[in-house]
Amino acid sequence: MADRFQVALFLLEMKRKAQAGFQFEERADNMATLMSLAITRADAKTRIMGLTVEDYSSGPNVRDPKRPEQESWVFGVYVHDQLVYVKLSIPDDPERCVCVSFHFPKFPMTFPYRPKP
Repeated sequence: MADRFQVALFLLEMKRKAQAGFQFEERADNMATLMSLAITRADAKTRIMGLTVEDYSSGPNVRDPKRPEQESWVFGVYVHDQLVYVKLSIPDDPERCVCVSFHFPKFPMTFPYRPKP
């Protein structure tokens, strides 16, 4: 688990790179979730650009064992009162961010930096 500072640094870098180049992977789960929520990829990007440390769930995680330097980070964001699982990666390309996953969670999510009710 990353500390708050590491999460904040990732978010700063991710948002800077996403402004230059944002790739939304068109996986079946991602596209079905967009349709179910009646939002576009641009709407999803807007939600991603609004992520905060409190939305952090896990990471950095190794996305591909063959490329351990390419980490992924997991966040959760509410869209129309429904929780969406968001997995982001910053590849070797210096000016690009990839949204690997944007779908309803398949397992319960935890948020270590969200205030407890």
